[in-house]
Amino acid sequence: MITADKTFLRSHYKKKRLSLTKQEVDHLSHRVCKQLDKLNIWKLKHYHIFISISKYNELDTSSIINKLKSEQKIIIVPKISNNELVHVAINDETEFSLNEYGIKEPNDGNQFIIENLDIIFIPLLAFDIDGHRVGYGKGYYDRFLMLTNNSTLKIGLSFFDPINKIQDIDHNDVKLDYCVTPKQIHKFNNL
Repeated sequence: MITADKTFLRSHYKKKRLSLTKQEVDHLSHRVCKQLDKLNIWKLKHYHIFISISKYNELDTSSIINKLKSEQKIIIVPKISNNELVHVAINDETEFSLNEYGIKEPNDGNQFIIENLDIIFIPLLAFDIDGHRVGYGKGYYDRFLMLTNNSTLKIGLSFFDPINKIQDIDHNDVKLDYCVTPKQIHKFNNL
């Protein structure tokens, strides 16, 4: 198993993910969604989810969003404003546009109080067997996750299996409660 620092892992997993074909991304995304169905999380009310960046071959979250809509859940998505994430509730009438990073964001909407979130689905590039994650390195999710309640479930979504250890974890890194891959659900000790 791999043990490495965030810089190496970020580069390695970006390349690994970009090497996937569209068909592989679709297939792996579907398998992750099937694994998610096994978690007892669908009776809650407030779900925070990222909108995938297809040009980076991110896991496609559209089927999760559609499931949440069909079950009439409150769906909250992130939006970058003044170099921080704000959290906006969306519905079928919400209009979107691309931000400076090529991320689809709601044009407007009601900001959501993050203390009321039940579940956060978290994008990542890699994660380790202890539940630490590597993101894109800008710290948006790290700052956001530090403000959430301990009862809010933090669920990473990944195409790839965990590595052994991320070497340069610091006090700002918030652990995942679960990470879901196409093969299995990884549960971490912080539950």
